Amino acid sequence: MASTVDELDRKILRELMKDSTLSTRALGGILGESSSTLYNRIRRLIDRGVIQSYTVIVDPEMIGMEVTAYCMISVEESAENTIRQIAENVAKIKGVKSVSTLLGSDYEIISLLRTHNVKELGGVVLEQIRLVNGVVDTKVSLVHEQVLKEVEKAEEIIEEEVEESED
Repeated sequence: MASTVDELDRKILRELMKDSTLSTRALGGILGESSSTLYNRIRRLIDRGVIQSYTVIVDPEMIGMEVTAYCMISVEESAENTIRQIAENVAKIKGVKSVSTLLGSDYEIISLLRTHNVKELGGVVLEQIRLVNGVVDTKVSLVHEQVLKEVEKAEEIIEEEVEESED
């Protein structure tokens, strides 16, 4: 797939990923571009779906979400109940923060869970996820320590795009 951003777009994205509260004026000071040029570029990146949202990233532990776990989910698919539909139903459960379907695994779905404590985690898995129509089995792994966060890695993605386009 061809890249949908040019060098200036990459510079804009790199700076906004560091601080999405930057005004176009402040961004212009960093990048040496006019506010109007940057406003139009950012608007275009939003319209094309490159920038999907501006958000606040909260440390889950600082707001009492002490337990993070991954739940692997094995399912029994049917014509009325596809893997995607099961995954969408799992995604509606409170405490489920991310859901992905898998290939090449003994499990078809993986979900990221965040709860206040282990008892609450048990309730999410045993009383909610396992009761979703089509779920056959679950396997939960508690996260001991998160070494790398996707948000931190996002800036690296922009860097890799730049390096690839220069080759």
